[in-house]
Amino acid sequence: MPYFFLALVDKHDREAYARYSAANREILASLDVKPLALTDDFTTHEGDPNASSIVLLEFPDESEFRKWWDSSEYAEAKKIRMSAADLRFAVTFGQSTR
Repeated sequence: MPYFFLALVDKHDREAYARYSAANREILASLDVKPLALTDDFTTHEGDPNASSIVLLEFPDESEFRKWWDSSEYAEAKKIRMSAADLRFAVTFGQSTR
């Protein structure tokens, strides 16, 4: 069952965030993941997302997601992200069965 990761990102240091993105791309390249949205170009129709970017990734299952999120490599990259941006939220969810 597909497993999705969604994050709203507020970048406050774009140069450092670019370094995080490059490191993260290397990590994700070895995994089974499909980027569905990695964009600064979005329209808000309701509410205030307080974000400059949206990230939506699709993994084949939670196990593959955990290979990324729980890895020591991502823990190092995450330190860069945390100094460069704030996450409004980051959520994961499986595909709806409806």
